[in-house]
Amino acid sequence: MKWVEPKYSKEKVRKAGICLLKDDIKSNEFQEAIPVFYNWRSSHAFPMQIMLNLLRKIQ
Repeated sequence: MKWVEPKYSKEKVRKAGICLLKDDIKSNEFQEAIPVFYNWRSSHAFPMQIMLNLLRKIQ
């Protein structure tokens, strides 16, 4: 697994999350929020995997 750098600010990620939770999403807002979400998710996948592996070794 490779480390992915976060590309967006915390505020941009927060706004994207709020946008994705809305029921009345506009198409262009949704299209802008998806890449932000995927970048946030992939940038946290590697550190979370490392922590999971460490916790499994402790047990």
